[in-house]
Amino acid sequence: HVAACTRAGLQAGFHVIGDAAVTEVVEGFVLAAADVGADAVRAARHRLEHVEAVTERDVARLAALGLLASVQPAFDAAWGGPARAAGLNPFARFVDGGVPLALGSDSPVTPFDPWGAVRACVLHQEPAHRISMSLAIHAHTAGGHLAAGRDGGVLRPGAEATFTVWRSAEQKLGLPDLTVDEEPPECEL
Repeated sequence: HVAACTRAGLQAGFHVIGDAAVTEVVEGFVLAAADVGADAVRAARHRLEHVEAVTERDVARLAALGLLASVQPAFDAAWGGPARAAGLNPFARFVDGGVPLALGSDSPVTPFDPWGAVRACVLHQEPAHRISMSLAIHAHTAGGHLAAGRDGGVLRPGAEATFTVWRSAEQKLGLPDLTVDEEPPECEL
């Protein structure tokens, strides 16, 4: 399937949550890369949805094959819990390992709440898995474009632009402080 999608110029996507499922699907991508070439696999911008439990080895293989991790941070914010849960949603491991990251909500399973997703990345229950607000916002914007198989999501001269202006409760400039329990910014424009 992955080889056929790659040859046709289509993005393949797989719904995987646990580490065994991730490993099995990544092995399929490795086999496809041996068939059609790793450069072709990377160019197709394939993605994995959820990817909540992942091994260090598979993070390296995801990065090597250019696979995007499309994750839903609200799950970490909602679940919490014991030792196994502490290893889930390793956002920093993806970023540090060179895996492109896209944030989503999985709505209606979890609420459509972009600022809540960013907050869940910034305040991950396991401090080692946290990422900065700027990285989380980048994953929510440019990462979303990558998940759709295209470039974009970054404001710069000459780029196509779709943007939102947010107003925080304190009406201050800059990014909101998501570490405090306050209302998320409201869409102004």
